[in-house]
Amino acid sequence: MATPRSASAQKRKPLPSLYTTVFATVSPLTLASWVKLANSLDGRDKITKIIAYLSRLLAWYYKSVLLLPDAAAKFTALKNTVQMARKPFRMGKVVNEVHKIRNCLARPTLSEVKRVGDETKESPQQANALPLYRKVGMIGKMIGLAGFWCGDNVVFLTKGAKFLHHDDNDKRMTLGTRAHHFASRLYFFGAVCHFLEGIENIRRHWKSLEKAQLENVEDSELKKLQLKGFEMYVSFFKACCDITVFSNNPGVDLWKKRRGKKLSEAIVSLAGLGSASTIIWKNYPKVS
Repeated sequence: MATPRSASAQKRKPLPSLYTTVFATVSPLTLASWVKLANSLDGRDKITKIIAYLSRLLAWYYKSVLLLPDAAAKFTALKNTVQMARKPFRMGKVVNEVHKIRNCLARPTLSEVKRVGDETKESPQQANALPLYRKVGMIGKMIGLAGFWCGDNVVFLTKGAKFLHHDDNDKRMTLGTRAHHFASRLYFFGAVCHFLEGIENIRRHWKSLEKAQLENVEDSELKKLQLKGFEMYVSFFKACCDITVFSNNPGVDLWKKRRGKKLSEAIVSLAGLGSASTIIWKNYPKVS
């Protein structure tokens, strides 16, 4: 006699294809879409970041593979120029991070919120609440970014604009180097917080998606969950790329301390390209 299957053995509702859930929401790859992307500050910044890391990758290729140091020097110079050109647009961005930190601190955690009245309804306070791990992870990431913007602004004012210690080159370069190291450490800290938060986000999303499949929810709800999960994976991928890049930067030098040498320029360049691509994906025009 057949026995009823347990909940874990129930047939799950199949997931929609990624094309219909994710890629169908993206605007066509037309010139108009790219112009719209380039007209946004984040989009333009990441396009120049792509150019910088692609130049860095080509510099490595010409120097280490083709053994053409003169050609490699041209791409290194292009990379340095493009990286410095991005810095003026970051002036004052720390204010935005401080504002976001204040807003996040004001949001309650789920454990602090108690249900009032009808338990089947969610109060506005509960809707605004965050799991503790997310609140800690988000604040850590924002603190890292705030420190990075501060350090990066000082780098621009010393090595770029030569505004600070204008008449003393040694002091200016020393301050710029210290600011660069400080910025790298803070960004690395923020990236680690982002990485750890991403692991828990993905774990919880898997459970929610499995539950939705077993409960045979509507396709529209399943697509929303799948799209939310895809964005989590993109965000997690960015955290991995950022950790790879900044763990190799002066001021952190994690690989040099552990292995006695830095990571390959090829690996760092590809990680930088991956990180920039995630922001381009986020800001690329979507179908309304």
